[in-house]
Amino acid sequence: MISYCGKKPFLPHRAGDHISNDLDWWSLLLQSGGITHPIYPATKLSNPLAFSDASSGIDIGIVIGKHWRAWRLILGWKTKDGKRDIGWAEAVVFELLVYTIASIPDIGRHVLVYGDNTGVVEGWGNRRHRNWAVNGVFRRINEFIHNLPSPFDVSTAYVESAHNPADDPSRGIYGPTELLLPPIHLPSELEGFHNDATKPLSAAELRLLHNGSYSAPAAKLINRELVKQQAAERARASRAKEEFFISKELLEI
Repeated sequence: MISYCGKKPFLPHRAGDHISNDLDWWSLLLQSGGITHPIYPATKLSNPLAFSDASSGIDIGIVIGKHWRAWRLILGWKTKDGKRDIGWAEAVVFELLVYTIASIPDIGRHVLVYGDNTGVVEGWGNRRHRNWAVNGVFRRINEFIHNLPSPFDVSTAYVESAHNPADDPSRGIYGPTELLLPPIHLPSELEGFHNDATKPLSAAELRLLHNGSYSAPAAKLINRELVKQQAAERARASRAKEEFFISKELLEI
């Protein structure tokens, strides 16, 4: 998972700031005696039509078949505990897609997934990426798969953004709630980076919106979610009021 200087391999290079973490990870892994990988006979790829996307930089989304799920990235994710870019967000939503696939019974030994970020798609194929933050995500995915009761391989394929079904939820365009994928357990490393898009806007998100901290496109997306949230709250209040009067009338009969 260590990035390397492939363009100028014969020139001296200074070790990156995160090289010690990579070396510690490799040292612990090699000393554990558990670095094995089963060799399976050639099998047909399982293709659950699984897609991921982080096109907006605000929302990230996944689609498996007709089902979907999305998360809102919390403003400041690019600089929280280090420096990150959209490649990291693409890697994280790929990670969440793998976690979701693992919950599908009898998924098979070799699963195909799709993404429209060439860095993540090709990086996963090489099992390394030049970006330290993306490498950290790949490391978590490898550890997660390795520790599963029934591990499986994941292959990635590129799909153009225009043909990526996950593009909609990554832009705040959500599907019906009855087609929501089940929630998944998130690693502690992702705490504070995103919120479930099906949950109401948090107090922190509302404060950032009112302070004008979001960019214009992001504010538009957040405002759209706020309008939906307020409409849902009014509908719930209206139903509760209606049920109250119906109950009152029944008691008076």
